[in-house]
Amino acid sequence: MHRYYAIYKPYKMLSQFVPVKKKRTLAQIEYVFAEGTHALGRLDDNTEGLLLLTNDKSVTALLMHPSQKHRRVYWVQVHGTVEQESLDTLQKGVPIRLENLDYITLPCEAKIIPAPENLPPRAHPVGTHFATTWIELVLYEGKFHQVRKMTAVIGHQTMRLIRISMEDMHLPDFIPGSVKEFSKEEFFGKLRLNTPPS
Repeated sequence: MHRYYAIYKPYKMLSQFVPVKKKRTLAQIEYVFAEGTHALGRLDDNTEGLLLLTNDKSVTALLMHPSQKHRRVYWVQVHGTVEQESLDTLQKGVPIRLENLDYITLPCEAKIIPAPENLPPRAHPVGTHFATTWIELVLYEGKFHQVRKMTAVIGHQTMRLIRISMEDMHLPDFIPGSVKEFSKEEFFGKLRLNTPPS
């Protein structure tokens, strides 16, 4: 039977169940997942937030294929004070390096937001002795370390990164390690995917 989950992946946790020496993995989450469950895409270990899991292999191609332009929302805390000119640059697309090749990111949405309330504390909190800015980025692609590379282009290091949603699928709540399970219809509907035959 296919099962479908949304989780809040904690900071400093790999997006996999396979054990890695001295690293936390999804196996440390206190939830009994169905056999064969795997992550749909990845968040690097320093990135928190929405991660989708399933044991339905058909979903990977539907959701993660480069041709699929699914809306992804991130909250990004960056070092320094961000000017509107820098946001305009991000929105038009910026050059980043992917596997030793130059790539121009797709146009995106970028705006400054107030510091989010009720965010969970982190094991390694961002320092308070320097200025930071929170940005909401809306992307339609998910390249390797894309957000971190994009903010680096405009001269601002990413200090904290949280994926908030994909299409209409949002974080189950703001508790790292939290899990919510969905029916196939709910899962595909929130991600705006065509439901394959059962």
